[in-house]
Amino acid sequence: KLCYNNFGDIMFEEYLLKFGYTDEQIMMLKKTYPIKRYAEATLLYNIKNITNYFKKSGLNNSDIIYITMAIPNIICSSIEDLKIKIDDLVSLGFKRLMVINLIKNYPYILQLNKQKVKDGMDDLLEIGFKQEEITKLIINYPIILTYGFSNLKKHTQVFLDYGYDINDTIFLLTEDFGLFDLSVNKIKACLAKYEKLGFNNLDIVKMTRYLPTLLTMDIGLFQDKFSYLTDLGYSFNDIINIIHKVPFIVVDFYLERSKSTIDYLFKIGFSKEEIKSMISDNLYILFYSDESLENKINNFIVAGFDIEKVISIINNCPIIFGYDDDTVKEKISFYFDINLRDYLITNSKILFINLDIVKSRYHYLNNSNQYSSSTYEDLFITDSDFEKKYETFSYGDDV
Repeated sequence: KLCYNNFGDIMFEEYLLKFGYTDEQIMMLKKTYPIKRYAEATLLYNIKNITNYFKKSGLNNSDIIYITMAIPNIICSSIEDLKIKIDDLVSLGFKRLMVINLIKNYPYILQLNKQKVKDGMDDLLEIGFKQEEITKLIINYPIILTYGFSNLKKHTQVFLDYGYDINDTIFLLTEDFGLFDLSVNKIKACLAKYEKLGFNNLDIVKMTRYLPTLLTMDIGLFQDKFSYLTDLGYSFNDIINIIHKVPFIVVDFYLERSKSTIDYLFKIGFSKEEIKSMISDNLYILFYSDESLENKINNFIVAGFDIEKVISIINNCPIIFGYDDDTVKEKISFYFDINLRDYLITNSKILFINLDIVKSRYHYLNNSNQYSSSTYEDLFITDSDFEKKYETFSYGDDV
C-alpha cells in the first residue's frame, strides 16, 4: 500500500545500519522520491528479502549496498519482481551466476527491460558478433546495451574500411572496450598517427590485433619506445614480431630503466648487434634493471671468468638474466665440480637445462662407472635419447 512516510519508526533505518550502510547513505536513500512514498513496513520487508536473496546468490554486504545505492528503487520492488528480471536475463542465454555478477558490476541492467536487452543483443548479432562473443561483451561491458545499432555499426565499419576483417574487428572491440568510448574520428586519427611513424595498413592491423590497447593508449608513449627500438637496429617487422611474442612489452617496459640497462651492457663490452640479438632471444631484458644484470654477470666474474668469456656465455644464453642469483651460482658451481668449466664457455645453453635432471643423470653415470670424456655430453641430450641409451636409468635415482 502506498503512503507518505516520515520515517518516525526506526526499524527500517536500524536494519540498514546493522547491514553496513553509513548514515550518509541512509539519508540519501530516504531522500529518494520512490522510497519516500512507501510504508516503513513495506520497505523493511523488501530490503530483507532483497539482501537475503543476493547473499544466498554469493554477494557480500558491500556488493548489495552498492547495488541498492545505484538503483534505490529496487527497495520499492518485491522480491518476485527481482526474480523475474533475473529469469529474463537467463532466458536470453546468460547463466544465472553470470547474471548475478552482471548485476554486481552494473546494477543498471535491472532498469532495462527484457526487450531492450534482446534488441541490443540482436544488433550485435546483425553486425557479425557470435552469441558467445556477445555474452562476453555484455558481461564485461554491459553499457554496450545502451549504445544503439547505429553507433555499434559505425565503430565496426571504421575498422572494416581500414582493412580489418570482421573477426579481427570483433576481437579488437571485445578485448579493449575503451574503443567504444572513442569517436569514429578519434579512431581514424589514431590509425593515421601510426601511419606517420612509417607503418602501413597491414602492419597496423597486425600490431593492433596482437595488442588492441595500442589504439587507446597515448601514442606518444609508444612513439618514444618505438624510436628507441629502431635506434637499437630493430625494423618495423622486428617490432611487430616483438609485439606478437610479448604483446604487453611495448606498453609496460619503462624506457628510462631500459636505457640504463642497455647503457650498462654497452659499457661492459657488448656490441649493438649482440644486445639486439639478446633482446630478441629474451625480450624481458627490457624490464630488468642494470643492477640485476650486474649481479648475474658478477656471479661469473667471481667464479673466475674474464669479461670476454662472460659476454660469450651470455650471448649464447641470454635467458640467464632471468634466473635468480642462487640458481646461477648453483649451476656454475656444479659444472665446475664435474670439470665442465671449459664446456660451459662454449656451450652456455646448458645453463637453461633443468639442473636436477642433469644431476640425476650425472649421479647415474658416475655410480655406474660410465661417466667419461666420451659420455659427459649425454648429460644434456633429450630424455628419450638418454633413456634409450641407458635403459636401466630412472629419474627416481637420488641426485
